[in-house]
Amino acid sequence: MNIIEAAYAAEEAAEHADPSVLGMFGVDWSLLAAQLLNFGILLFVLHRWVYKPLLKTIDERRENIETGLRQSKEAETALREAEARQQAVLTAARKEATVIVDDAKKRGEQEKERRLKASNELIESKLQEAKHQITLEKKATEVAVKQHVADLVADASEKVAALGLKESQQRSLIEQALRELEQTKL
Repeated sequence: MNIIEAAYAAEEAAEHADPSVLGMFGVDWSLLAAQLLNFGILLFVLHRWVYKPLLKTIDERRENIETGLRQSKEAETALREAEARQQAVLTAARKEATVIVDDAKKRGEQEKERRLKASNELIESKLQEAKHQITLEKKATEVAVKQHVADLVADASEKVAALGLKESQQRSLIEQALRELEQTKL
C-alpha cells in the first residue's frame, strides 16, 4: 500500500508541476526569490556586523603576533650581541688582570732583588768596617802590649841591675813579672 500511495502522490505532483527543468526538480520561483532575498540580507548583516569586526580582530591579532615575533627576534639578537660583548669584556678584563698580576709579580721580584742587594751591600759594608775596626784595635792592642812588655822588661832589668842578683834570682824576678803580666790580662 505504501508504494501505491507514493505513486498517486507523484502523479498529482506531476500534474501541478511546472513543465520546465527546474520545475521537474521541485523548484518554486517565488520561494527561490524569497530565499535569495533572505540570504542577501543575512549576508549583508553578517558582512557588516560580524565579518568586518572579525577580520579586524584577526588582523589586529596577526599584527600583534607578528610584532611579538619581530620583537622576540630583536630581543634574541640583542641578547646574543650583549652576551658577545659581555664575553669580550670578560676576556679583555681577564687579559688585563693577568698583565697587572704579572707586572705586580715582576715589580715585586725586582723590589725584592733590589732590597736584597742593598741589604747585602750594607752587610758587606758593615762587615768591612768591623774588620777594619778589629784590625785597628788589634794593632793598637799589640802596640799597647809591646809597650807594656817593654816597660816590664825595663823595670825587671832595672831591678836586676840594681840588686846585682845572680842569674837564678834574675830568673825568679822575670817569672814573677810574667805572672803579674798574666794577672793583668789585657
